[in-house]
Amino acid sequence: MAQLGFFDADKRLAALSEKGDPLESIDRLVRGKTSGPISRPWC
Repeated sequence: MAQLGFFDADKRLAALSEKGDPLESIDRLVRGKTSGPISRPWC
């Protein structure tokens, strides 16, 4: 197995993004739900 270069991780992440990385869609979902006002039921 060849040693990975400095930019190989960026290339791999870009390839995952092009294919539809499921972690990116989860990140968008979570950020969308937490970007609103904070709910404080005790106030």
